Amino acid sequence: MTYRSIPTAVRLKAMLVDHFLMCCITVLFGIPLIVYAIIEPLSRVHFDPENYKKLTYLVLFGSSLFFCKDSLNGQSFAKRKFRLKVIDVNTGNAASPLQCFVRNVFCLLLPFELLFSYENVHRRIGDKIAGTELIREKLNADAPKVRYWQAAVCVSISFAFHLGIFLLIDII
Repeated sequence: MTYRSIPTAVRLKAMLVDHFLMCCITVLFGIPLIVYAIIEPLSRVHFDPENYKKLTYLVLFGSSLFFCKDSLNGQSFAKRKFRLKVIDVNTGNAASPLQCFVRNVFCLLLPFELLFSYENVHRRIGDKIAGTELIREKLNADAPKVRYWQAAVCVSISFAFHLGIFLLIDII
């Protein structure tokens, strides 16, 4: 079963649940920064920009998880719930964590992704570039072994990506 056979409502529900969950996770990682930003002005200690930077790394880590949400056998929490899976179009196997990272980076270009989807509703820009496709998972499919080290590498690459952007913005 290919991407074309997945109802649009199911794809949208899965996408919204994924985005909601990942935003909640990012906010959880941001709570120490929020608390520090509230408490620091009330304390007698002088402002130290380094403390903000250190806590910002937590937020960067949380947001880097967003780009790796499909890294475990091509499924995020929502994709598991809706029985969807991201696969490599060439092999038909679950997409690698690196492919999922590349696919999800293009969520940053959401307006362009939406415009592109009018022209080609079957695959997003991220899918085209990463060589992936979203399919329905078979009911009695044998789950392949989860390669946690690949997911860890993906999270590391994503964190480095976020850190690079953060440092670039800090320089400018």
